Amino acid sequence: LDLMHNLRDNFARYEPIEIAGHPAIRADDVADNSCALVIAIADHQGVSIEYNLANRPLPDPCELPRRMGEFILANLPPLT
Repeated sequence: LDLMHNLRDNFARYEPIEIAGHPAIRADDVADNSCALVIAIADHQGVSIEYNLANRPLPDPCELPRRMGEFILANLPPLT
């Protein structure tokens, strides 16, 4: 996530968040109707999930990627 933090000025939306107890960042290239999440899963490992690249109007464009991230985290073995 440090790399994403260093590049934060390159995104239309940059927001540190938490998903299932893991630090994460919402970093969208487009300000509306899309969602790009990067979730830290270990010290130097992360998962990136992008959704709604067609930019369709959605009430919460991060709902599905957040749930997807929770599912991934719940099914990973411990990583270091």
